Amino acid sequence: MIETKGLRKSYPSKKRGQSAVDAVRGIDLGVAAGEIFGFLGPNGAGKTTTLRMLATLIRPDGGAARVAGADLLADPAEVRRRIGYVAQGGGTTDAVSASSARRSAEALPVPCIRAWSTSSSRALT
Repeated sequence: MIETKGLRKSYPSKKRGQSAVDAVRGIDLGVAAGEIFGFLGPNGAGKTTTLRMLATLIRPDGGAARVAGADLLADPAEVRRRIGYVAQGGGTTDAVSASSARRSAEALPVPCIRAWSTSSSRALT
């Protein structure tokens, strides 16, 4: 499961006179265990930044979040132990179907990779 309240991230502006650029402006989100959820939006909307925060790759500037039952800010190491994250490139060719990729991932001995393919309550473990 994923729960966020007011999650925010800003970056220093590269333009003179502008102090910061808001990449994520206080997102409130709830994704239940086993639910499939996708981020849709134009370039620069904060999709990748949000996922990088939830995967503990970057620290939020504000707000709160729990990922797979672990507090994102208080215990990022536990969040990392409970999730698997593959950024933007899935590592397969267009000729590989989603079903085939799932079967290949299920054969791996890594639980976090195996878990994404199910709709059980272990989807984020």
